[in-house]
Amino acid sequence: MPPYTIILTDFGESDWDIELQVLYESGLDINLVRLETRVPEQLIPRVATADALIVQWASINRQVIDALQRCKVISRYGIGVDMIDLEAASERGIIVANVHDYCIEEVSTQTIGFVLDQPVISSALVDNLNASIHLRALLTDLFLIDQALKGKAKAASPSR
Repeated sequence: MPPYTIILTDFGESDWDIELQVLYESGLDINLVRLETRVPEQLIPRVATADALIVQWASINRQVIDALQRCKVISRYGIGVDMIDLEAASERGIIVANVHDYCIEEVSTQTIGFVLDQPVISSALVDNLNASIHLRALLTDLFLIDQALKGKAKAASPSR
């Protein structure tokens, strides 16, 4: 079988040894390509042969997705998937994944640091911060469930 081509579109670190190790330990025949661009126009001519994309901040719009000839999954280094055209990916049968707990500890630690830096901390402020953290997690989960259900509904609906 020919190797799977996995393209890392953009990456915040210069060291990608962990990614290389995990992917190569999978036992799959992998051709790992590292790009350094977030710009769709620069991605389009370079992603056609990708079986998978790993994205940090790159904009994966409809035009980029249309250029993908055999991609099965787009995975996001992070929580949000707002830079990926979910409708276009769904139409093409491409799974979109994310890291639902990416940097949760770091963000919460920084938030607590900001709160503690305030001259006066009220219990209302703490309650509001706690509620917003839980609300964001809930909204993210609901969004992903909604997208999955929409994809299943489209797949289940008869063709016209």
